[in-house]
Amino acid sequence: MTPQVVYESPDGTPFPVEWAHADLARDQWRWDQVHNPTPLTPLAQDLIALKREGMYRGGDATGRPFLEERIYANGYGFSRRQEGDPRNTERSRALAARDSEERIDCLIGLWESSYLPETEALTRLIQEWAAPDDSLLDLLRRYDQIEIAWRRCGELHTLSTGLAGVAMRQFDEFCRDKFGDEGTRVAVESISGMPNMSVKSGVALWELSREAASRPAAADLLRSHPAEEFLSTLDDIAEGPAFKRHLDQFLETWGQRNESYYEVGYLTWREDSEFVLSIIRTYIDAPEDRNPTVLHQRAVETRIARTEDVASRLDDPAVLDEFLIGQRRAQQHTVLMEDHNYFIDQRAYTSLRTPHQAIGARLVEAGALDNADDVFYLHIAEIKEHGDHPDRKYQALIAGRQADRERWMHVLPPQVIGGDAPLATSNHDVGSESVRIASIQGLAASAGTVTGTARVILSLDEASQLSPGDILVTYATAPPWTPLFAIAGGVVTDAGGPLAHCAVVAREYGIPAVVGTTKATSAIKDGMTISIDGTTGLVTIQS
Repeated sequence: MTPQVVYESPDGTPFPVEWAHADLARDQWRWDQVHNPTPLTPLAQDLIALKREGMYRGGDATGRPFLEERIYANGYGFSRRQEGDPRNTERSRALAARDSEERIDCLIGLWESSYLPETEALTRLIQEWAAPDDSLLDLLRRYDQIEIAWRRCGELHTLSTGLAGVAMRQFDEFCRDKFGDEGTRVAVESISGMPNMSVKSGVALWELSREAASRPAAADLLRSHPAEEFLSTLDDIAEGPAFKRHLDQFLETWGQRNESYYEVGYLTWREDSEFVLSIIRTYIDAPEDRNPTVLHQRAVETRIARTEDVASRLDDPAVLDEFLIGQRRAQQHTVLMEDHNYFIDQRAYTSLRTPHQAIGARLVEAGALDNADDVFYLHIAEIKEHGDHPDRKYQALIAGRQADRERWMHVLPPQVIGGDAPLATSNHDVGSESVRIASIQGLAASAGTVTGTARVILSLDEASQLSPGDILVTYATAPPWTPLFAIAGGVVTDAGGPLAHCAVVAREYGIPAVVGTTKATSAIKDGMTISIDGTTGLVTIQS
């Protein structure tokens, strides 16, 4: 019998977990808040498992095996460290040493000449996989092609970023050894201001807003109308068609992305441009000093100044050379983290919507689904097995899963389950007033201080609430959140570390950021006045 244990969510809501066997419940499993801030659909869970299989292969091939297991409870992903350390094996050490010797100085070159072209080829394969005249059985019989392509993307993910992460950690350790408590700040400022796809997409969106601002009738229409009405009436004004062409060009280049690392069920910007238009609406009246190009140049200047500062402090030429070599290697991490995020975690992943929508449409024709997008609520095994059970209907199953996901979408899960994680208690008063917290300690991610109005934003659907100078408070950020950094005065997240997406982009945009607080979204209420110190990691709640 599958053991069930009921844990306690931060607000006291019972959080039941069905353990596959009792032994799993003895260890602690930590919520992956960065990648999985909301419950995933069943298909997304399975696709991420496929990708991780590829990532494991990449880790094994380069002598850096992954040491993590993953399970899902109520749609949320939880991970634990595996027992033992495969890196301690002689084979792994030899592989890792050889891999580092061969690749650590040429990772960007390998990305541009090999990993990126293959990623783009796999993306096209996935997008073009289903032909209009393919039957449902045709698609199901060759579904393994999708699995193979996406698994390979996971392998390319590790090949692109794994060694870059090693280089960054080595550089951070060097800087902490030479500069003490200041070391991590020295390290991250020394790799800021590098060109990457997150910055490029932000610049492209800013330029699109300038196109809107240069057309007063289009700008006024956008300011005064919701996205859907704006698009439906754009052709009715003289300047509308011209701006629409620029918008379409932007979406063609940058629109193959959605707001999540892991949820394939979310619409892409191409399918729903509301978020893009909400950002343009805010950018139209923003001062030029919020231009991402200007902000990125400041990050470049910070890197140059920090490099000169280190050169003046390291008297030994050999030690300075070691710093410069480590810096050059670690700078690859900034570029590859953001570029692989865009091309693999976004473009390639969201391209998986296309073949699954094709399967969904055929399941609708067969009477098995009501809507093509309901396919995201099926597991891969259920999709593949349909050919053997052509009369099977999924409407009731999917309705139940949709209701469950909607319910858990509004529950903040516990940080950990298993082990000695707190269990639900029958006498917890969910409605009782929580103790007011005066300050929260997180991790310093981007230097600087700022005081402003907190905007607790948990999805990009709420992004329009963010006004210039507000402090963005959220679980974590993914690459499509980048445009918000040109609006926010600072950022605070529950999850992440100094090398997470939020930290990297905050440094590129020159705004203070504190990450890894674990509880900012529950302790800070929307509209509060807060102060953040991105140098110390302290968040102070003023009112």
